[in-house]
Parts: sequence; structure tokens; C-alpha cells
Amino acid sequence: MKRKCLPQEIHYKGDSSIEEEEDEYLEDYTNSYELDAMYGQVRDLEKQLQSLELDLNQEKALIKKEPRWNIHIVDGEIRLETEIKNLEELMMYGQSTIRYLSPFGNTFHTKSLLFERMNISFVKSAMQFVTKTYDSTDPRSLYSPKTISKRFSISVVPLIKPQSLVRKLIDNYFSCFNDTVPILHEPTFMEHVESLKNPMQDPVILAVCACSAISTCKHNFLNSYEKRYYSEYFFELSMDMLVDMFDDPDKALESVLVCNLLLPFMITTLRIAEGYKWASMAVLLCNNLLKEFPECIHGGPHLPRMTRIKYSIIHRNCVLAECAMAIIDFIRYDKRNEIKKNNVKFDILPDETRKTKNILKMFNLILGLSLHPAFIAVVTQARHLAAGDVAQLSFEEIIRYEETVVEWWHNIPDELKMCAEPFNLTKEAIEKETDVRRILMASYIHTITLSIQGCLIRPKSSENVDGVYNIVKDRAIYLAMHSADMCLLLTKQMDQIDSFCYSPAKLLIRSIDSLMSLLQVPDETMVKMARSKLNEYMHALTTRVLPDHQVSPSASPYSMIMIAPSGSTPPVTELYKNYPLPGEALVFDVVRTTVERNTRNLH
Repeated sequence: MKRKCLPQEIHYKGDSSIEEEEDEYLEDYTNSYELDAMYGQVRDLEKQLQSLELDLNQEKALIKKEPRWNIHIVDGEIRLETEIKNLEELMMYGQSTIRYLSPFGNTFHTKSLLFERMNISFVKSAMQFVTKTYDSTDPRSLYSPKTISKRFSISVVPLIKPQSLVRKLIDNYFSCFNDTVPILHEPTFMEHVESLKNPMQDPVILAVCACSAISTCKHNFLNSYEKRYYSEYFFELSMDMLVDMFDDPDKALESVLVCNLLLPFMITTLRIAEGYKWASMAVLLCNNLLKEFPECIHGGPHLPRMTRIKYSIIHRNCVLAECAMAIIDFIRYDKRNEIKKNNVKFDILPDETRKTKNILKMFNLILGLSLHPAFIAVVTQARHLAAGDVAQLSFEEIIRYEETVVEWWHNIPDELKMCAEPFNLTKEAIEKETDVRRILMASYIHTITLSIQGCLIRPKSSENVDGVYNIVKDRAIYLAMHSADMCLLLTKQMDQIDSFCYSPAKLLIRSIDSLMSLLQVPDETMVKMARSKLNEYMHALTTRVLPDHQVSPSASPYSMIMIAPSGSTPPVTELYKNYPLPGEALVFDVVRTTVERNTRNLH
């Protein structure tokens, strides 16, 4: 008897057809609509409780009576005369010493600094948009992505059979995508491909082809209509096989690979409900694999070759599935799962390509920073701000974060650094750099800096801490503007080198979102500079988005939806049905409309 892997709130019957499974899922989604509304109410209550708790903590901080430490200065040395009775008192004394001796007194420690965002972020825009137009469309309806996709096949001359594109799409995948997210082991995968008489009967190969065909990478040899036509073809074949095998424990890893590979296609074609369903399934399958192979997160050269490869693929896919699920939960449900502190690094296999090894090495280094407690504290608050809430940070947390970034930069190998200090990068250094590794590391640090510092530009007025706010705000403005300049230069340099395929549009969009925070600064000169830089970024983004997916202001579905009453809007698939890659059009529409709205409000 086969053991079933059942997702939460989703039920599958072994003897059901694919259509019945889709109907059952849609029925479950309809029944859970009220639960989503209740969850939203709970989130509102949580925000109110957090606000009350913050006020209470601030009042407690003001009346808090800390121990009295008797110290004397003898021969220029500080000597403590008060007896320390336990470790807790020792830690308290260590934290208090600098504060007591500082001319600022308790200013930086008794109050939390509050930050708010006046203009709407892309994250919040996307959350509102998806909430209003969530795709729960019957797959057999006129508005379903499958039905809409048929209109694009009319414009494709079927001179090339999909089967003849398999090898080229696989090669394109490994040259452009697997280096960025290396979830497949290229040597053994290519051996597997060569051993098959008919690659069209392998679900992972079909998923690779769907992922490669739908990509907007500049190396993709298909036009927009061909991308949709051929990717739909491979997607349907791969999905049929996935439905038949996902509940087979012996094919759990294969199923996870297919889910992870097909998720970009489902997002690009706005199969939101379907994407959420299979992302959830991937997480559940990964949990089972981690229970079955707990040692896979470590790997290492002591293992037999094939075992080490299998463990590595499991670990990488589990991390990707968890990240994808966290992003979907945040955008769709405003769920802010706690960032897990996991110090396990990716195992770098000896027979992987040099590019893949370099990427994994950088991933492991970045992992060390992104999971540092000081980094997590600030990023968590930045996420609250992006969702429209107030961020709360102490001056000590802000300083500790910056010190952590600087220390991390000092400790990474010199071969990955363009400059000795993370915030001293110059235009001249970028323009003469040819090592893609250094450009990638610099892009990461300056994108993060722009995102975080952009959150600290708009302090919420509060008594007794105006001086601290000015210190934080001035520093944030300087770092944000410098990083904005560097990110754009790094993007241009990456394009010129053309030795590593990545998504400049995603980098630009993230930077544009952060740049909009600078429009809030009460300084006309700074606002003009920010607006000028914003125009540069929008021009760069426009050159990197497919011309036939640049939604015009007069035909913007997003502009219409934002003023329409909730519940009166058509499905998102219907709104962008005229675009072969509707997800690409939606993102551009949200970015352009949001930027124009915020800059227009300045006049």
C-alpha cells in the first residue's frame, strides 16, 4: 500500500481524476475564504496589541530602577567596588558601563525609535492587489490561465516541434539559471538525460524545459508568444506526471524538484492558487525527506559520491521550497514567519562547475550575515515597514547592525571584495572591475544597505529623542543615496561583462522601492536628487522589461483596481489576459503606477 503525503487543508483522493482534484481544491479554497477574513481581523488585533505593548514598555523603561554601581577611578583605571553576585548582574554591568560613562546618558537605551513609511511600498501594493484579485478561477472557465493561453498559440507557427527544443532548453537552463539557484547537479543530470530513449517521459526534464522556456533572460531564443506556447506545452506534460507521482514516497525528491522548477512558470502565468497549492506540497514533502534523511543538511566528503549528491540536492531544494513558501505567505496572507537561525551551509560538490562553486561559496558567506541575530532584528522590522506597519528599533540595535555588516565584510576573502570597507565603493572601482564575484558581493551589500537605510529615513516624532533621530536619519540618507548610485553602476557593469546571467529587473525594482523612501525627506534639494535617481532607475528598468509587456498608463489594470470597490473586480488573469507573460506585465504595472503616484503627490 502506498503511503499518502497530504497537505494541510488540501485533500487528494487516490482514485480521483485531475479535474476532480482541481474542483475539490477550489471548494476548499472557497470554504477557507471566511478563515482568511478572520485571519485579517486577528492581524489587526495583533497590531493594536503590539502598539499598546510598545507604549507600556516605554513607560516601564522610564521608571526602571537599575542597580547602583559604585566605581572609583584610581591611577586612571576604573575599579568596581560593588559586589557582583551572579552572571546576570555581570552581564547587566557590562551593558551598563558604557552607557553610564557616555555623555548621552540613557538616551539610547530607555526608548525605542519608531519609523514609519508615508508612501506605499511595492510589497504593500502587491499585497493589496493580490487580495483584491486573488485567482480562484475554475480551471475550465474562460478566465483560467490554461484557457487564456490558447489565444497565444494562434500567433505561433508550429514549424518547430517542442521535442526538438528539449536539449537546447536544457543547455540554456544550466548556462543561465542553475548557476543562480543550483538545485540540480549538472553532471549526473546530463548523464541521466543521455541515458533516456525518450526525454519527454521524464517529469523533471519537462519541468526544466518549462522553466527555461518561460524565462525573460536575454539569452532566451524564443519571442514572447513562443515562450508562453512552448512553456505551456511542457508544463501540462510535467504537471500530469506530478499529479500521478507526488504521493509516492519513492518519488518525493523528484516531486519536490518538479514543484520548485514549475513555480516560476506558475507565478509568471498568474496561476496563484495552483502555485500556492504546489509550494505547500513541496514544503510538506521536504519535511518528510528531512525526517528520512536528517544528515542531508551536513553532507561532506566522507560520504559516497551518489549519497553526497543526493543529500546536497535535498538540502538545497528544501531551503528553496521554504523560502518560496515564506514569500507567498507574506504577500498573500501577510504572514511574517520568524526567521530561523540556521547555520548549516550548502555542501559544495567537487564535480560542479566553477561558476556553481563560486555561487555556493557566496551563498554560504551571505548566509552567515543574513542569519546573524543583529541582522535578523533589523530585517524583521524592515519587513514590518514594507507591509505598512511602524518599525521599532533601538539606537543600540541600529549600531550593532552596522557593526555586524562591517565586521562580516572584513572577514570575507579579499578575492570577493572590490574595496576594503563596505561603504567606500567608488564609480572608478566599479568601472574597472571584471570579476563577476566581486560585483555580485558588492551588489548584495549595497542593495541590502539601500533597503535597510531607506527604512530609517522617516522617524516617527517622539519626545526626548529628536537628537538621536537626527543622527540616525542623516546617516541613513547618506548611505541610502550612496548605495543607490553604486547599485545602478554595478548593474550596468554586470551587463557589460555578460559572464553571469541574473535578473537585473529584480535588483532594480528592489532599489526603486527603497529610493521612494527618500521622497519623504523634508529637504527639497534631497527630494530633487532622489527623484532624479528614481528616473534613472525607471529608465534602466524599462530597457530590461520586454517592450510588449510595458503596460501603458492609459491601459493600467492596477490603476483601475486600486479605486474599485473590493469584490467587484475580475480575476487577475482576466485583467492581464492580453500579455503572454502576465506576471511580467503585472510587476511592471505595479512599479510604474506606484512610482508615478508617489512622485505626483509631491507637487
